[in-house]
Amino acid sequence: MPNLPYQMGWASTIAPGVRAHTRTLYSLRLSTTRQAILATALGHARNAVTYTLARNRANTPAAFGGWAAGGAAAGGAPAGFGFGAVTYLNTFRLRFHVGDVTDNQLRVLMERFSDRLVVLEAGLRGALELVDIPVMMQHQRARPSGYVRRYGEEGRGQIHLDYARITAGQEWSVANTIVHEATHKFLHTIDHCYIWEANKIDASTPEQLLNNADSFATVITDTGQQQLV
Repeated sequence: MPNLPYQMGWASTIAPGVRAHTRTLYSLRLSTTRQAILATALGHARNAVTYTLARNRANTPAAFGGWAAGGAAAGGAPAGFGFGAVTYLNTFRLRFHVGDVTDNQLRVLMERFSDRLVVLEAGLRGALELVDIPVMMQHQRARPSGYVRRYGEEGRGQIHLDYARITAGQEWSVANTIVHEATHKFLHTIDHCYIWEANKIDASTPEQLLNNADSFATVITDTGQQQLV
């Protein structure tokens, strides 16, 4: 079957301003149950971005006028710096491969992350069209969990998801995919490396990873799930 445009399928509104599209009028890949799971996953993704933005803003060195004696390089932290804040900072430094840096260098990285989170939050909380992967991909063994097609230098298409992966108990996994693909769409991130590629991450700079979709999505979903602990 040819790769039909998603407008050839049917659509369901899963949240205000958000529609999920199938690829054909007869598709059974978007059941009522899957619609509910997808809506929950989208809610997780949105809330995780908002919470991560608040965490990041609150926990930059500038928010405390600098770190305690020893600075960021020595893992210093201000008095009253709670367990949750330390956990967030550790997540940020691990996923973006931030080594020994000065307070100012860390502040610049975290402020850059905040600026990008603002754009991502606005995009995810706006109107969205979520689309199933093409029919020709749906039965491939090595099919993507999602993608966003690039059109020229600035254009980005809709967020595509493999609806077959939308299953009970996988809400956070789907949320991670939504955030990953949303960074492609709204921030023009790239797939520099994936979170399981330790050697590539170790060879990357924080600046590269701040433009890496998987690093971005992992920080956000890790932090979003910490909110629930």
